[in-house]
Amino acid sequence: MAPHDSDTEDRKRDRGTRDRVSYGGGDSERRPFKRLYSSSRPSEDMPKRYRYEPDPNELLSVQAFASSENLTLDAAELPEKYADYKDEYYKKQYKQFFDAHKNEEWLQNKYHPLNLAARETKRRDEIARRLYAYNKLKERGHLENLSLNPENARNIVRLLNAVVVLLDGGDEEKMERALKMEICAGAVRDLINVGVELPEEADKVPEHSLLTRRGGVMIRCIPPEATDAEISEALQRYPGFECLHVFPAYPEGGWMRKAMAVFRDNVDLRELCVGINGIRVKGSNLVAYLHAGSSQRVRISNPLINHKSVALSLLHKAVKILAVLDKRAGQYIDEAGEQNQHEITKDIAIRVDYVSTSTNPLIVKARGILPGDLDDDPSLTHPDRVPDSADVIFKRDERVLNMLDEIAFYMRVVYSFNLLNYEMFTEEETLPNKCEVFHIRGQDIKAVDDDKLPMFKKGELRAFENELEQKLGPFYTARLVPDTQLAALGLLDLESAAEEFIQANTVQLSEGKWLCPLSGKKFKGLEFIRKHITSKHMDAVEASKAEGAFFNNYLRDADRPWINVSKPAPDRRSYEPREPRYPVRERFEREEHPPSAKRTFPGKRQPYVYKDLDAVDDNVATIF
Repeated sequence: MAPHDSDTEDRKRDRGTRDRVSYGGGDSERRPFKRLYSSSRPSEDMPKRYRYEPDPNELLSVQAFASSENLTLDAAELPEKYADYKDEYYKKQYKQFFDAHKNEEWLQNKYHPLNLAARETKRRDEIARRLYAYNKLKERGHLENLSLNPENARNIVRLLNAVVVLLDGGDEEKMERALKMEICAGAVRDLINVGVELPEEADKVPEHSLLTRRGGVMIRCIPPEATDAEISEALQRYPGFECLHVFPAYPEGGWMRKAMAVFRDNVDLRELCVGINGIRVKGSNLVAYLHAGSSQRVRISNPLINHKSVALSLLHKAVKILAVLDKRAGQYIDEAGEQNQHEITKDIAIRVDYVSTSTNPLIVKARGILPGDLDDDPSLTHPDRVPDSADVIFKRDERVLNMLDEIAFYMRVVYSFNLLNYEMFTEEETLPNKCEVFHIRGQDIKAVDDDKLPMFKKGELRAFENELEQKLGPFYTARLVPDTQLAALGLLDLESAAEEFIQANTVQLSEGKWLCPLSGKKFKGLEFIRKHITSKHMDAVEASKAEGAFFNNYLRDADRPWINVSKPAPDRRSYEPREPRYPVRERFEREEHPPSAKRTFPGKRQPYVYKDLDAVDDNVATIF
């Protein structure tokens, strides 16, 4: 036998020995493979981690629901049953979420009728103050030739300063001084950075004492259980505290909130942040940091706004937004036309024309400029088939732009709405500085060559018009939840809610004897205890109606906050820096050993660098 044949036999014999495994005794052959579970249908012996168990708190898909009801996907009754299942599922989830958060102030401010009425009164008072400031400027003729061209940026800042002076209680003499004050370069830095040449001014004087500047400290990790009054009370211990601006709750952080604490400008905000970081409210540590404010008061927007078709489209939308803001604030309407916010939302959803019936002088003036029906927006109702790569000649219409400037400035001053940046400053009176940011029109599009007309691409125009519709549309449109869906979600009847409250507080002790838990009194007849509750405890009955209206307002909101409360909430623990368990040693403490330097150690051989003889020297600058 050949030598290599013997080696082959030895390898086979060794491999056969390894294939035999011992199970509690002598050698035996390998145990045959046994399938533990089937991949097609779960069995009793399947390990639990391999079984699919649907979460009862999650919405089942159509396939999973049909399987749970023993229905096929083509069953005639499946769509109706699945729709009923979804309504019942969401009804339960919304109710659980509402019950879990109804005692928290952020939800009450958003939907409770008493809180809404108080906030509405406060907002209308602030709008009246702002309208007074605007009318003062107009009466003195300071808005005659108002223009939002970038070259007029400093005058726009002066107008905003005059409004702030009036809102802070200043008189007309201080207002006139504000209109003559010198504007620093930082206020118009955004325009200077893009190359806008501003005219020189020599007759202006510095009047920095006219404006009361304030500083802001951002505070996060405010638990949803905490109230605004509790946060303000915790901040009252620090000198210079004036007010608190609380932002809406966000679901990503378990409905925690952020806030901005406003302090006078003569305090050390960094020391305040250190002190606020040690405050603990409702089991959560507040985290404070400096508000990165900007001195750029006036900023420019997209230059396409100056194009005629874009300006017309924007003016259509601005007039609609202004009419809606007037309606919600009760401006330029008689008492007979007064409506509550829910009725106004319903009118907006069905596209009731507020523009044609408005008596606002700016809207009346704009109706004479806008062509045709206000709903016939040329950029939306008459789409063309011009390709995106086609060139469009830039055109201006001064009449349209002047009208747009008037409305934009009016909305910024009276309603805190920054039209050209599509943003509303809610409760701006509680921010550090009023009228701090205002966007104006940018420079015109210029021609590439001097002998050609200024042009841009059709695709740029379409993209910007779509952006205008997407950003400004929510301010003059509304989504309405259908009555059938509201009924399926459990909309309450307020009279029935009051009746349930009366019945719950009518306790029968025995035959012909009744107890009122509200007062502890006993009565001998049902009609007497009902009369007692409706006369002596009418405030409690009205409170039960308000509780029902609270829940109804929550359901009527198409964008109502909601998250599955049956699932574990995200961790809301704030970051708490800890002391290190061991002393931390800086890696590079000495200047003679910076990170980029190579340290040498005595007694160690230095590494030898191997390098080609014709390689470029590292110490010689490369000139190629």
